[in-house]
Amino acid sequence: SEPVTPIKSRRHDPSVPKHAARLHRAWPLALGLLFLFSSAWRIYHAHSLQHSLLANSLSLDARVYWEWASAIVRSGPLGHNPFFLGPLYPYVLALIRRCAGDSVGTVLIVQSLWGALATALLADAARRLTTPLIGLAVGIFLAGYQMAIFFDGLVLMESLLYVLEAILLWLVVRDSAWGAGAAPFTAL
Repeated sequence: SEPVTPIKSRRHDPSVPKHAARLHRAWPLALGLLFLFSSAWRIYHAHSLQHSLLANSLSLDARVYWEWASAIVRSGPLGHNPFFLGPLYPYVLALIRRCAGDSVGTVLIVQSLWGALATALLADAARRLTTPLIGLAVGIFLAGYQMAIFFDGLVLMESLLYVLEAILLWLVVRDSAWGAGAAPFTAL
């Protein structure tokens, strides 16, 4: 039986079509353009929300996160009550509000940017597992994926979880492709 060749060493394989080799060389540019397109589309969506009847309106859960983040900004990170919702998002929300500005619009733009980052990371993970063309197709699909864009436009934890899961998946795929112990990330 023939040993399995890692994806990384197939890059110089003469059996790879020339268009695939060109796309592989242009991958950093394609990934950058994908990030820019995804960012622009998400920021346009956030901007549209800010100029609609829904501007600065928060659902019940979003209001709880917003007020919790306000308490963190006012009183510091140590609380006095047990957590009844996941605590990561309110702390990140408080950090965004303290560093970037205390408005819903600013938070939505930051979430749009990390949603675009998730798109780029997932596209790169797909490329590492398959081919650059499939990675690009996955990236284009995710750049316009309405549910991800929708959650980036809400003050809810789902947007943060999406980017954190994308980072984790990208780290696992990157480390397994390079052969550098992915064990710390696969344990998560």
